[in-house]
Amino acid sequence: MHSDDWHLENDPKKRKRIQDRLAQRVRRKRLREARNTDKTRQEVRDGLASNIAHFVYDAPFVRISLAYEIPAPITIFGALFINGKVLGLSCFSQVATRSSPASPDVPLSLRPTATQLLTLHLTGIDRFPFPKMRDNYINMGGLIDEEDFSLDIFTKPSFDIKPGGPAWDPDAWIPAKSFLEKWGFLMQ
Repeated sequence: MHSDDWHLENDPKKRKRIQDRLAQRVRRKRLREARNTDKTRQEVRDGLASNIAHFVYDAPFVRISLAYEIPAPITIFGALFINGKVLGLSCFSQVATRSSPASPDVPLSLRPTATQLLTLHLTGIDRFPFPKMRDNYINMGGLIDEEDFSLDIFTKPSFDIKPGGPAWDPDAWIPAKSFLEKWGFLMQ
């Protein structure tokens, strides 16, 4: 018997196959019930949609995987949180430390640079998928007002994430013009 829990499956093709099998099972059940009762076609469709919606929306979230498709759109807050989870970072770490070497399954854009591995820094910057920006931020540590940078990131237009774009994909991050005017030197 195949496992029906698609949440534990990392392979997208196998996960889709399980989801299709479950949807087909629900469909066959509804069709059987429709033949055995006086339900109208509309009631069958409503019941099927309700059942699938219940299955999809009430399903427990197991863990974040690189194969996980991110619902669109996500905010910079969501993207930074997801990238922190991929890297295994705590949300509230305020102690300067060196970044740990990344496992092979961490996307290239998030893997620590030599600067991150060798230099004490606050690891919040590690969540950004821009290696050059991370290095510049760390190397210019004494010249950058960290509070001002954080204020601009979290309270002003800074980045938008393309709908459906993975949080770790630098091409999915669209910098705001005002952010680039003030902080663009970090990206160069």
